Amino acid sequence: MNEQANKILTDLLQKASNGIDAAVSFSQAQVPDVVHQLLVWNFAVSIIFSLSGVVMFVAAQYGAWRGIKYLHKKWEGDDLLEHPEVIILTGLWLLTLIPLSWVDLDWLKIWLAPKLYLIEYASHLLK
Repeated sequence: MNEQANKILTDLLQKASNGIDAAVSFSQAQVPDVVHQLLVWNFAVSIIFSLSGVVMFVAAQYGAWRGIKYLHKKWEGDDLLEHPEVIILTGLWLLTLIPLSWVDLDWLKIWLAPKLYLIEYASHLLK
């Protein structure tokens, strides 16, 4: 009975060892593809956020410029405090700088130095 239990235990350990070896070799074969997919995904997300931030910034700047141009026609040189819309428009113009915070240059780092990006990404995951 003891020999039979030892044989079953040995078979189970052998199967587990073979399964672990197969999993390790599968993982090693998949690592380059996973790294490539990670780089492509992060590149795409970074480009999308950067482009949308720039487009929103340009659109907001254009709107502020049109508003200032409109107010310049209406404003006849009176006191600034008589035209609170100038102050409001100036505040809104400052708010147009917010979309610039979306600009993310990770796409440039992935394109020019992918190994550096991967090192920084791994260190970020370890924190």
